[in-house]
Amino acid sequence: MDKRKTIIITLSLLLVLVGGAGGYLLWRVNQKDTVAPTDSDAGLDCLQREITVTLYPYKSEEGDLVYDNKLGTIKTYDGVDTNYLELTLKDSCAIADTITATPKEGYKFVRWDDAVRQRRSTNPSITIRYKDYTDGSVNKLRAIYEKADSDTNTHTVTYEAFCGDNSDITLLTCAEPTGRVSADKACFNQKVAKDGIGKPVWISNPKGEECVFKYWEIDGKEVGREVPHRVKGIEKDTKVVARFEKIYKGANFSLKYSSKGEGDLKVDGSLVKAYPVTIQFTDGQPYPKIPVVEAVPKNGWVFDAWESNIRSFTSISDRTKNPRHDKDRKVDLDIIAVYKKKGDDVPPRDTNPDIPDTPVKPPSSSKDTGTDIREEKMPQTSAFSDRSLYVISIGALVLCLGMVWQYIPKDIFKRFRK
Repeated sequence: MDKRKTIIITLSLLLVLVGGAGGYLLWRVNQKDTVAPTDSDAGLDCLQREITVTLYPYKSEEGDLVYDNKLGTIKTYDGVDTNYLELTLKDSCAIADTITATPKEGYKFVRWDDAVRQRRSTNPSITIRYKDYTDGSVNKLRAIYEKADSDTNTHTVTYEAFCGDNSDITLLTCAEPTGRVSADKACFNQKVAKDGIGKPVWISNPKGEECVFKYWEIDGKEVGREVPHRVKGIEKDTKVVARFEKIYKGANFSLKYSSKGEGDLKVDGSLVKAYPVTIQFTDGQPYPKIPVVEAVPKNGWVFDAWESNIRSFTSISDRTKNPRHDKDRKVDLDIIAVYKKKGDDVPPRDTNPDIPDTPVKPPSSSKDTGTDIREEKMPQTSAFSDRSLYVISIGALVLCLGMVWQYIPKDIFKRFRK
């Protein structure tokens, strides 16, 4: 009898535990979906080290530093011996206020100068970035101004570079070429005093490029080949053009154009009758000018298409395009213009008759299949879903009830009646 009581008590406790777990899971599966926190919710790790940057001069006869201290990162010092702004960032996640160098009348802003790191910026508005000032060096930025040039005493000189017909300013540089790319572009647009001498402009000499320098040009006239180039004694605003010759590098090929007797060809607008018109590409030789070629039919004829004179060619791109400009062609081309008589146009046969669209059956709904097509989203607590655990708990509860029932005395209800 004692053994039976022990079993009943043990199974009762187990029944209570399983029932409690099932109740919890029943409550859990009826809760709203939970969403894992994102990085923005969890926060980012910030480097907890304060940095301070000094910007000067705060106020001077040349200009002032202007700012909107909305973020409270800036302190001002405008005493006799102290004339600067001090910007402080508490950690790497802090955001700095923007500071603008504003020149006074008669002056212009030139650049921000970080002499220690040898960095410059020509943008008058600057926003300090934490990562740029963590190397332990002195953090000082100086706003540099200079007197504004009078329009009556100076002229504007601009530079351009052309390799063939293509503009490419990277072929020029404001510093003597040393193998490193210079970020200075001030010499491409400079102010030069009357009877003064301009800033020097060099050829960048890129290695392996197809452009070879030929000469400097002003107002369409060659003015020399000296490098670096400086303008002297100009009397008006001037544009200087550096002319480069484009050299072809690659496999040799040619473009050839001919015409049937029912028409002629125009090359860059000029009528020619000697065929084929040939443009030859030869490795190491100057890049040929690629003309616009137009087939011009004679009276009573109309242009039909371009056909290939090379048997191995089965098709030609843009065979009905007229005029044509094959500037991107990199392999041999030998074509002839073909014509047809006026009135011989036959409407093209419709090889793709309209075919009625096949009706698309709408997606099955839950009424058609007996199932709900919507996927129910449920929060997850482990490798199993909460609903699966709930079903297992209910099964275990029923099993425990059955086991308890076997050990309850059969006459227990009779005893309660007495």
